Amino acid sequence: MIAREVPQPYGAQGAAPARACMLDTTVVVGILRRHPAALRVLGRLRGEGLPVPSEGAKEHPPAQRVVPTLSAVVQFEAERGVRSPEGRVRLGALLDHSEVAPFTSRDATAAARIDRELRDAREPIGELDVLIAGAAVARALPLTYNVRHFGRVAGLVVWDAAAGGGA
Repeated sequence: MIAREVPQPYGAQGAAPARACMLDTTVVVGILRRHPAALRVLGRLRGEGLPVPSEGAKEHPPAQRVVPTLSAVVQFEAERGVRSPEGRVRLGALLDHSEVAPFTSRDATAAARIDRELRDAREPIGELDVLIAGAAVARALPLTYNVRHFGRVAGLVVWDAAAGGGA
């Protein structure tokens, strides 16, 4: 998996830097709904040291830990879609073991560039997907795992964990 080192405050004080990977809405919703493909993604990430939300926190040495990062846009999409008490518990556990990246001015600038390029190429993606891609590009984070939507975004590394590799 491709992942970058994350500076403080993502890593624990005095600990080795952690690696990060941004999760897209498809995988987050899949995790919440316990879909096999999303659970395979989580399993692949877990192999890199990512805690499995439904199993609670599993401590890993900081150098091996992958920090799952969700854009605030992904959190919004997940929050609005969760209906069951079990889903709320799963989302809470995922958020407890993730970083939520606020949508910033840098994200907006990256998203606007991405949107213009895709529209000029007559290959647009949804508005929320553009915002998610902008957040990942602005942070130089790989994104997992919707290659169909995000694979056309210049400058974005999409990790297709469901297929077992990177794009």
